[in-house]
Amino acid sequence: MGTVEHAPKQEGRNIIMTLAPKGKKVHTQSEQRRRGAESRAERQARQAARLAAKQEAKAEEAKAAKAAINND
Repeated sequence: MGTVEHAPKQEGRNIIMTLAPKGKKVHTQSEQRRRGAESRAERQARQAARLAAKQEAKAEEAKAAKAAINND
């Protein structure tokens, strides 16, 4: 069922012992971390693409403004 992380220890009338589940939960946590890292990478890529598009639009706008000034 699980593994013993800390052996039983008696403190007064209480006995304390730490148990941990076997591998399956650890595997689930690593999967969650992996998916989290993937979603972070996707989110950062989308943000970078939006920033690049915004900068490109700003450059186009500046180019159009220069062209309008030169035509006048």
